[in-house]
Amino acid sequence: MGIADAGMERRPFQAIAGFYSRYRPPWPEAVFTRITERFSLDGKGRLLDLGCGPGNMILSLARHVEEAVGVDAEPDMLAEARAAGFRLGQRNVTWMQARAEDLADADFRARVGQFRLVTMGMSFHWMDRERVLAGVYAVLLPGGGLAIIGQDVANTSLRRIVDETLMKFLGEPPHPHADRPAQPERHEDVVARTPFTGFETVTIPYRRVWNVDQIIGWVYSFSDSAYFRLGDRRPQFERLLRDRLFALDSTGVFSENVSAEIILAWKT
Repeated sequence: MGIADAGMERRPFQAIAGFYSRYRPPWPEAVFTRITERFSLDGKGRLLDLGCGPGNMILSLARHVEEAVGVDAEPDMLAEARAAGFRLGQRNVTWMQARAEDLADADFRARVGQFRLVTMGMSFHWMDRERVLAGVYAVLLPGGGLAIIGQDVANTSLRRIVDETLMKFLGEPPHPHADRPAQPERHEDVVARTPFTGFETVTIPYRRVWNVDQIIGWVYSFSDSAYFRLGDRRPQFERLLRDRLFALDSTGVFSENVSAEIILAWKT
């Protein structure tokens, strides 16, 4: 492994920021509609997005609030988010390099202020969940809410081909569609122990259609299957994965059933 690759190993999200921005499939509009309706977002108040990555979640919700703040620990993710916000003309978003756990610090909370809504999209599993939720509760205004968004995808032939091909080259199944450390409890169980007045879980099913190029880019958007981990075998990996996917469907276009899983909690 070269010096550059060793640096990426220490900061894998630096290496995947561009792939994450371009190739992570977008959330369906129904997800944002459910959140805005549940918390009656009307263009007023402030939104905080923790682990915002390249801004996929916050830039879709920012139009429903007066001001939005995106927080992420990785500067390259924030650079992608700023660029996306500029392209979209979204001028009411502020970007901040920090960890979600920093909300446990009273001085940090004083700097960021209070919010009407806090969101986390495919990021909560990386966090010290109880510590983060305590900080979230502290910065939420009375009547404010929390939305934690994840997803569930069936173990289809497409997914098995991706896993098997990665295993052939990396020696173990990285499961890029999960990309999460092991958690002893479900998110819902952790939320249930907090002072939030109540919570509900919502499932929104939808169809995802994507092609072989998008699937390869998506594979590289995960820390455990980032392109640098393949080294000089990357061209061989891509050829084999392409061959296997086209053998599965000669059109190279695939459709999957996906479910967005949303935990909604509120503070009275």
